[in-house]
Amino acid sequence: ASIDHSRQFVPERLPAGLPEWLDQGPRGGLLENIAFAYHGQIIVAPFELGRRLEMSANISDGHVQYHPDWPEMFELDGFIEVAGRDVRFRIDDGLSSFGSEVDGTRLLLANNAAYADLVLSTQTTVDAALQFIRATPLAQWMDFVTPDWRGAGPITLDGTVHIPLKLAADHIGETSFDDEFAARLDIGLSDTDLALEDYRVNLEGLSGLVNYQYPADIAASNIRGRIFSQPAQFDARSDEDTVIFSIVSQAGYRDVLEVLQADDPGLLAGGFDYLAELHIERNEAQRTRLDVVSDLAGLAVDLPGELGKLAEDAVATDLQLYFGDEYQVLDFGYGQARGSLHVADAPLRGAIGFGQPAPEVDVSRSDLLLTGQVAGFSIDEVIPDDSEQAGLLLPLRLEDMLAEY
Repeated sequence: ASIDHSRQFVPERLPAGLPEWLDQGPRGGLLENIAFAYHGQIIVAPFELGRRLEMSANISDGHVQYHPDWPEMFELDGFIEVAGRDVRFRIDDGLSSFGSEVDGTRLLLANNAAYADLVLSTQTTVDAALQFIRATPLAQWMDFVTPDWRGAGPITLDGTVHIPLKLAADHIGETSFDDEFAARLDIGLSDTDLALEDYRVNLEGLSGLVNYQYPADIAASNIRGRIFSQPAQFDARSDEDTVIFSIVSQAGYRDVLEVLQADDPGLLAGGFDYLAELHIERNEAQRTRLDVVSDLAGLAVDLPGELGKLAEDAVATDLQLYFGDEYQVLDFGYGQARGSLHVADAPLRGAIGFGQPAPEVDVSRSDLLLTGQVAGFSIDEVIPDDSEQAGLLLPLRLEDMLAEY
């Protein structure tokens, strides 16, 4: 029997919402090897469930819209079983409207479709998965996935999803999911690419397993791949308010300038090893921060006196980059120096303290404040006078600054 032909066998008296779903959800397909079992009683006590109907069938080339908020399913081959208050569906082959293969997926609609349990097994691509997140209720639960994320390459999804439907109260198309929703997914990466364009970072050749649990718990360790064309190891973790991605890799100084969207000052050469952590906050502040720690071994810095270093020298360095709407805030420590810069397409303002904490940046000014004490040069040798400051990225302002041999 075809799906359309089968509608004439649907009972007229069903729980609220279920007749609408049976009319709108199944769109096409063929039922084969249909088997019925019916049990009834001649004498039924009050409130006793005296009748029971079960049905099973193979389904081929099926087409179903499970719920308006979720993808439609096409080319379904599998097995369906209606057993009292429960419906079970096994998918041997099938495709979602996002192009994902759903072979091996199993679905249970339980307690007269009061809830759905989905055992998911699917293969898809990064772009299709990102589109799926943005077009479904997952968008509100995984809001750290921004519209600027792009990807390519295969991924696998395996896990379980529990979706409360509560059809007895409302039409299925009007129900909303509450806190009883539960999901746990294992996301397998195999030489996949992910471009985080809002952070100006491309991750390439990712391979490994990422665990996701609703609403925003993420765990991953020892994901291998590349960033800035260098081999890298990636990890991920989360808590109630923050998702944290960790990276251990190498970078050239030009890679740093690209992330900062800053011009090359001509003072750097080489590259360095680093540990970086991207903190994506999910609270009201919605602030994103990148932390980087390195000893800068391999990077030459052409600055005067104790501020400079040879490529083989190690200098303890850390930075925190805060991504804002109008500009980025870069707080950093380099040896004995502590500073803060506001950067957009070019440095806007900043302050550096030598041998002391960084002064507060004055947002009303467009200069670089220097204060403290450094050794190895005199101020007259390296700090231009006012007539020559036009060649600097920012005008310099000195307060209680001492530089001496």
